[in-house]
Amino acid sequence: MQAHSSLGVGRNANWALIPFLVEMQALAERLRADASLHDAAYAPPSATSTWCSTTTARR
Repeated sequence: MQAHSSLGVGRNANWALIPFLVEMQALAERLRADASLHDAAYAPPSATSTWCSTTTARR
């Protein structure tokens, strides 16, 4: 399999990532589906959150 080089030697990083990405997809699906892994107390910041308004105003 050709790598990213004019000589065609080496290992192609894109192909090497496929097993990892498959594993990450399975993990992401489990994290969404398994309620025992959810934290009901967690409240992510909203898109209108003002937590960074003071830092952006200085720019």
